[in-house]
Amino acid sequence: MIDITACSSLNPMVKAGRAEWVNDFKTRKPDLGLLIFKCLTFEEFDLLLYEYGFEYVFENNEGSDELVIYYKNISQITSYLSISLYSEASRLNTPYMMVPMDISALRNIRIELPLAIYSQVLTALNEIIGKE
Repeated sequence: MIDITACSSLNPMVKAGRAEWVNDFKTRKPDLGLLIFKCLTFEEFDLLLYEYGFEYVFENNEGSDELVIYYKNISQITSYLSISLYSEASRLNTPYMMVPMDISALRNIRIELPLAIYSQVLTALNEIIGKE
């Protein structure tokens, strides 16, 4: 089992009020295990980290949809962070610019995260999949 609580890269998100550690042992999904960490309300999505994978719930034209990704299936994560992206966010004066992240698992998946939490989530996912 992966100890997500050991991912120190998630703590800045908690300190900034953008996420929280979940200590409710009743919040469990059969295949994903115990809910450990969740990003707090963003209009575009919810990101929930469980023991064995994560759930990305997002709004689309038909309502909401969700992707479930198991850590053990992740073979590669491609980041789109760049200096020009930070410059653009600074120019627009917004930390909530959405940035894509490609995840290679059983299939290729693209999720989008706000720039404000992107690097912490990327680092945490790399820590988690590196510990398996």
